[in-house]
Amino acid sequence: MINNPNIIIGNLRYLILCCAYALTGLMVSCSSEDSEPLCDGYDELVFVTGKQSRAAESTTANLTSKPFALYGNVCLANDESDITELMNGRQATYSSGKWNYGTTIYWFPNHIHTFLALHPIEAVNNTRTVTDVKYDNSRLSFKYTHPANYKNASDLLIATHRRRYDQVMGKIEDPVSFTFEHILSVLDIRVKYNEELAYNNWNNRIVITEIVLDTINVSGTYSVHPDNLTEANARVGTDAHSESGWSNLTSGSRSFKGDAYTTHNTGHMNQYGVQPGEFKPVFQNADAITVLPKAPGNVKLTMKFMLYVNGTYAADHTLSTVLENVEWKAGQKITYNLQVSIGELLQGECTVEKWNDISGENVTETITDTSSDHDAGKATST
Repeated sequence: MINNPNIIIGNLRYLILCCAYALTGLMVSCSSEDSEPLCDGYDELVFVTGKQSRAAESTTANLTSKPFALYGNVCLANDESDITELMNGRQATYSSGKWNYGTTIYWFPNHIHTFLALHPIEAVNNTRTVTDVKYDNSRLSFKYTHPANYKNASDLLIATHRRRYDQVMGKIEDPVSFTFEHILSVLDIRVKYNEELAYNNWNNRIVITEIVLDTINVSGTYSVHPDNLTEANARVGTDAHSESGWSNLTSGSRSFKGDAYTTHNTGHMNQYGVQPGEFKPVFQNADAITVLPKAPGNVKLTMKFMLYVNGTYAADHTLSTVLENVEWKAGQKITYNLQVSIGELLQGECTVEKWNDISGENVTETITDTSSDHDAGKATST
């Protein structure tokens, strides 16, 4: 039973509007799955997706593989206080070359339409990384918690659109084109193994099994509200949402365990004489490390790996270092290059994709290996 008076009033008003427009020939409601188009000539709401701001787990190529959640409302152009809710978490699924969202909705003449999209909807429905979702007065907010198993983390994207619809006879209204933006950060940790060859063999390598990051944000609240329209952009609409961002951030520790490298020439091995000096990603794109943005501060990075000498397992090692005064912003891809020798971990260059606000200085802080057998695999002079 629905006992929220605002929802009841909103639904009644929406029903009255639908009936009124249907009777006057301005609006008809029908299912988007009808085999015969019963609504020819009416302005149907159509959603399309543009390119994202950054390629990470969700890209232009794979965005359509997962549904997203739709939120939307309408209000009279001259009375923005009287809002009628149209959608609250409705699923939009890509099939047959378009985004389908269930029962078709049509544009309301002389109304301002506001839409928000959260991708993917599975973050809300399945993995439960997104909770406490609230959509009220055109604002969407939710809590995000980084899961203990980081492979269940969601690469969250947000898009908004607001437009005033004035009916023009004979003109089909342009689709709502969502330009999704990443609201998390992604880390690309790359490593090269620098140890000299032991016993003149070609099979020395390390297999990285775990990366642990301490003092990172593990939960927070995200809020977004589309910008108000101006006389200049009212008809074309706006995708801007300056009133958005993270708050209530809490810090903690998270472990990242990607698919281990086990095959010769695919691991972080000593490639002396073949490809010296090559940095390789610890985890592949499918295991991308997505993290919450964070303000400038130190992050402790601990790396665990297995050492193989001449193709045979020799020892487990644990190295750690401090990434000093790092700042991760939403929509950034930050790459860290780390050099590993038995007994030390060196920080190399740090780069930020498309942004230059993190220094690329070379850091050479050395941290002692905390494992036993730390000389295993090390070359000796004769």
